[in-house]
Amino acid sequence: MFYPDKDNSEAARQKFQAAFDTMSSMFTRTYCGDNLITFNRNVSFMEDLDFVKAFQLEAGHNPQHHSLMWRVHVALWAARQALRCEGDFVECGVLEGFTSRCLCHMLQFGELDRTFWLYDTFSGLPEKYSTDTELAIWNVQYHLPRYENLYEKVVEMFSAYPNARIVRGILPDTLEQAAPEKIAFMHIDLNSEQAEMGVLTRLYERIVPGGVILLDDFGWMTNRAQMVSERAFFQQHGLMVMELPTGQGLVIKH
Repeated sequence: MFYPDKDNSEAARQKFQAAFDTMSSMFTRTYCGDNLITFNRNVSFMEDLDFVKAFQLEAGHNPQHHSLMWRVHVALWAARQALRCEGDFVECGVLEGFTSRCLCHMLQFGELDRTFWLYDTFSGLPEKYSTDTELAIWNVQYHLPRYENLYEKVVEMFSAYPNARIVRGILPDTLEQAAPEKIAFMHIDLNSEQAEMGVLTRLYERIVPGGVILLDDFGWMTNRAQMVSERAFFQQHGLMVMELPTGQGLVIKH
């Protein structure tokens, strides 16, 4: 459920819930999740029973993961487009690996002749490439005790996919030791302007024509610095980022 970020009192929550219930009673189809509310939309991906079943299986009992259905649908669309191109898949900023697990499941990635490179510190945002504001926002959203032994857990989660390569280290530094030659799909979710720009600078030339870049934080106000820098970067390369209602940014290299 979405709640306003300026007044999180119980009274404000009740008013919001009442308003949402009223709107829901007025329209045929309602979608609410991940700070996104729509009315009278087809939401056609929810009619894809294979997608819904796979998504629910991966989300398990985690309510935060369940709220990300539209975002995962976008990532799956992007990944399927990328399958038309040669090259590997890359995710920079894995955390628990939920999005990449969904993609591996839905694409049957273990049967594909390509590698999924999964990069993360698996210990939070590095101070080296993060501002105080970025660190503060990240620490509010994610509590590290929950992610104890995260690297080992993610390795176990992807054990069914022999072509998933999990790389632990600070980005973009890690790319000097381990990076694919050709990239068809790249998902960036680092919550840090400097780190994300470092990744783009180092990997952009390796993205093949027709390759897809998905920027997870592009549309969020808390990550505005990333949006400004990334938009300028792609404009310099003659490309435009499409901001999506999910908060993501989408680019197709040509």
